[in-house]
Amino acid sequence: MTPKLTPPQKIVLPYIIIGILYIFFSDRLVTEFYSHERYITSIQTYKGFAFIFLTGWMLYSISKKYTTEIASTKITKANTDILYKALIENAGDITVLTDGEGNILFTSPNSTRFTGYSDNELKNADLTQIIHPDDLNNYFKTKEQILLNPGVIFGSEFRIRHSDGSYKWVESTTVNRLNDPIVKGVITNARDINERKIAEAKLKESELLFSSSFEQIAVGIAYLSINGRWILTNNQLCSITGYNKTEIEQLCYEQLYPSVYKKNALENFNNILNGTTQNYIVEKKIQKKDGSLIWVEQILTLIKDENDKPLYVTIIIKDIDEAKKTESQLAYKNKELDTFIYRSSHDLRGPITTIIGLSDLGVMETNEEKLKEIFSNSGKVALKMEKILDDLMAVTQIKQCKTSIDKIDLKSIVQSTIKGVKNKEGLNKTQLVTNVDSITDIYTDKDLLNIILSQVVENAISFSDSGRQHKVIITAFSNDDTINFAIEDNGTGIHESDLESIFDLYYHGKNTNRGSGIGLYLVKAAIEKLGGNIAVNSKEGMGTDVQISIPNQTNEQPNIDS
Repeated sequence: MTPKLTPPQKIVLPYIIIGILYIFFSDRLVTEFYSHERYITSIQTYKGFAFIFLTGWMLYSISKKYTTEIASTKITKANTDILYKALIENAGDITVLTDGEGNILFTSPNSTRFTGYSDNELKNADLTQIIHPDDLNNYFKTKEQILLNPGVIFGSEFRIRHSDGSYKWVESTTVNRLNDPIVKGVITNARDINERKIAEAKLKESELLFSSSFEQIAVGIAYLSINGRWILTNNQLCSITGYNKTEIEQLCYEQLYPSVYKKNALENFNNILNGTTQNYIVEKKIQKKDGSLIWVEQILTLIKDENDKPLYVTIIIKDIDEAKKTESQLAYKNKELDTFIYRSSHDLRGPITTIIGLSDLGVMETNEEKLKEIFSNSGKVALKMEKILDDLMAVTQIKQCKTSIDKIDLKSIVQSTIKGVKNKEGLNKTQLVTNVDSITDIYTDKDLLNIILSQVVENAISFSDSGRQHKVIITAFSNDDTINFAIEDNGTGIHESDLESIFDLYYHGKNTNRGSGIGLYLVKAAIEKLGGNIAVNSKEGMGTDVQISIPNQTNEQPNIDS
């Protein structure tokens, strides 16, 4: 390659060449045209002036050209330096030059912003003084490799101490340029990765928490692909099904079910995928690896991406086999108990009816007032016992019997209720007022409605206030959707602390122990069976207002007479 000329050489070389050529050719021309020495001397003088003028102009032109280029180069370099400084000061990376011992020789201008230390504090400082103690071992190992391998770039991550005492994670690339006569040091470029490290730590913590929760939770959890394959299962699911993770991941979702449920399970899974059902919650039997069947509760949920595209289905499986067995046994025991109560009540009705008849007969046949009082009181006690038996039989009827929907006349049902309580104690002291407004046909279970109204009205009659005329107002009205009743009285009212418990079985309020504690329990049970609601507003000493709303089941009329 031809060596480049320096600026002085570019000036001197043309000057020498032109000078030699001028002298040589000018002298030849002078001797060629002039022979007289005097003329030659004069011409040589003028030729000298011309040479000086010509070479001066040439030197001026060449010098101006190169000085302009040098000035332009200096301006460009100055601008480049300014740009470089601006880029370095605002760059995310910092540059550090150290000697072979790790002493800092140079840091980029943005190092102060990055570390909090001034240039003077960093200059000639030992790099190990600002590296986290736990990272020094790794730093020394990397440094040894860097010194042994000039020109090879090494990457590492470590923490450096900020001037405020905190530590920041940095990622660095380092190259040994100690042999470079210009650099004569080790160059390290580092960038702040503290936020990334914090995010990675949080992600790792979340993954650990998820993994621990996923594996240690007391229910089976799994992820299913959209084609029904098991993607990820926890240990509890394996414990419930009897399969290990490898075995269960070879199955499809519906294969956990016995043959009779497979088709239905697949339909439900597809309904989840198609968006027909957002969540699918069901109690069903699944078939374990050993062929046995157990009851489980399942919750299937579809997981979608931000574009509403199905990703996978989560499934939660809870073993409820023991609970189902207990529930079945409890249902059987309850049925036995209900049967016992019903039969006992039926068997006791005969003797109690006989006692009532004998008491009435004794009152009519004797003339002695003392005996009449005894027979009368015996009859009253027997009537109370008969009422308790009726209530107990009603409990069984509500729990065991299916609802029977019939067309009902609202006025007739209210009149029937009043007729049913005509022998109620205290009725002769009570003014009954009825207000019935029904412009639509109503459909409900007649027996349950009778239980509801009779119990509430009897309760209103029982709790009268002897200090004033007792009054019970029965309001009934209906529309296409509901059948509504309001039973108001001005009796003793209910203590505020009793309101939440008045529907509990065998509960007696603080004001009195009248009643069996069954009546309002029957009311609540019957209303719930019909899908209705009841609200009680009462103030002690002022009276009680009972509001009842029951669905008018016009769309369920299986027992309507033609």
